[in-house]
Amino acid sequence: MIFRENSMKRLARPPKIVFDCGEYINLNNSTTIDSLISSDFCNQIILLSSGKQIKQKIQLGQKTFEIINQINILLKQKEEELNKNKKLFELCFDGRKILINENECSIPLIIASGSILYLTEEEEKIKNNSSTIKFPLSLPPSNYSSLILQLGPERLSNAMALFHFKLFFATSENELIVHLVGRDKFHPRLAPFNLDLLMRRFNQIQLWVITEIIFASNLNQRLSILCSFIQLSQLAKTKRDLFAMAAINFGLSSLPISRLNYLWNQLPNHLFKQHSECQSLLSPKRGYKNYRFLSNILKTPFVPFIPLILKELDFIYEGLQNQNLINWEKMHLAAKILKSFRLAKGNNNIEDLFEIYNELTFNDEKLIYNLYTVNSPSLLMNLSSEIQKKEENEFEHLC
Repeated sequence: MIFRENSMKRLARPPKIVFDCGEYINLNNSTTIDSLISSDFCNQIILLSSGKQIKQKIQLGQKTFEIINQINILLKQKEEELNKNKKLFELCFDGRKILINENECSIPLIIASGSILYLTEEEEKIKNNSSTIKFPLSLPPSNYSSLILQLGPERLSNAMALFHFKLFFATSENELIVHLVGRDKFHPRLAPFNLDLLMRRFNQIQLWVITEIIFASNLNQRLSILCSFIQLSQLAKTKRDLFAMAAINFGLSSLPISRLNYLWNQLPNHLFKQHSECQSLLSPKRGYKNYRFLSNILKTPFVPFIPLILKELDFIYEGLQNQNLINWEKMHLAAKILKSFRLAKGNNNIEDLFEIYNELTFNDEKLIYNLYTVNSPSLLMNLSSEIQKKEENEFEHLC
């Protein structure tokens, strides 16, 4: 009965804007984040085959073919042109093209940070226009200031924990069921919008860690940023934000960062030990035994390692059916994971957490909504290679 009342209240609220040209917007008060619904919308940049860019309002529940029809009507095209087989692509910062399924929904949430949408009649045409595309995201300016050095690990950990708790509390375990069975088997209004937003945030934090370190102006600043991220990871753990702890460590373990041997050799011993402990907690050995032990003894509420939960559900669902019969044992395993997701929220009252946060944290939270990222693996690898060679040459010169 309570679930039904909450659902009715959620569906009765007016639509709100979620993203404006890729930037997250929270127009509510600082104590809550409403669960997303299908009528919520995003202002999305769409590149046409003519090279023109338009800003289009897209509802989260709209499917790809509905968006294409909406753009055609907006452009007032002729009837014969409306019947042409147009495709919608995700166009990444480095020029990569990803075709979006025509029945896909929640499109503004599933595309990567810094990407735009590209509408064309033929797949080949995208290659001819890739050199003239003007992306909304550019490389950081020469006077770019590191956010983690600006705020410091302590203030940043408080703001991130507060924001991630809000996103987690807005996500229902029912969205995990939709993800498990397949969103194509449900009505678009039941799509896991909040889960998509959480996963988008996880990927954004990983890229942010890499971007901050790679685009540091010199070795000393790069070392300071690396030390700050290790401290931030430890603070996220103490504040029960395992979501941020995992995302930060995944960013530090990525190839563009882990290959900077000279940088890691300059790291103080106590910070290197802290980093090794976090890496051990997230080790996949014996089915993430160390992480599971930590999550079992941790006081609720806490924000869990969401990608691991989704990975477990995907693994279980592969063997759910056997000769057209339901495998009840694996259904119980899936139910156990869903139960752990629900129990991680504790008494499901986020207001109990606000006692540990002050007014400064609520102001800082607005600064971490949109972390600066460069979503270009090839560019980050090239810059990492240049940094590595430069640091090795400096080291040889000193010797």
